Amino acid sequence: MTEAPVSPSEKARTDRILKSASDLFAQQGFEHTKLADVATAADVAVGTIYLRYAGKAELLGAVLSKLEDGFCEEMTSGELWEVPFPKRFEHIMARIMRYATTAENLGPLMAMAPYAVLKEGRAGDKVRSIISAHLSDGVEKGQLRQDLDTDYAAVLAHGMVEGAMIDHMMTRRRSADEVAQYLADVSQRWLCP
Repeated sequence: MTEAPVSPSEKARTDRILKSASDLFAQQGFEHTKLADVATAADVAVGTIYLRYAGKAELLGAVLSKLEDGFCEEMTSGELWEVPFPKRFEHIMARIMRYATTAENLGPLMAMAPYAVLKEGRAGDKVRSIISAHLSDGVEKGQLRQDLDTDYAAVLAHGMVEGAMIDHMMTRRRSADEVAQYLADVSQRWLCP
């Protein structure tokens, strides 16, 4: 069954809801954010939110999913697939860290991930899938270790990158470029033959 197209006004309304929810979750935390406050900030009725999301946890899941889509866009650009490994690690990590430093409310929202309920899958599934696809591409081209379990390596790589991003956002002891280069170097040592 094909979903009906979303009108521009419906998309704008959904975008306002997600932006308002993102800001309020980041400012007030999950426990203190009320759907009524999100509705007021988005200039919609509370019922409009409930038509889209089963509750606050699902709304948070949608906010996180939208952030995750941004990371996915950074990692799926056409030219990335043409860059051979190990150089591809540098390009991917630089893009991820650049997005992480510009994504609004990323740090506080990442901390709330355990509260999120997604309509499908788990937080991070889309990113892990793209990481696995990149790793599979590298294995197929003989640029990465041939014994690599790409799905499991994607889970580990996702955790490593997420941890580095959180550390960067909290401490700023290294620049985003330094973190990206460090992640690329570690990935190369771990995943290349």
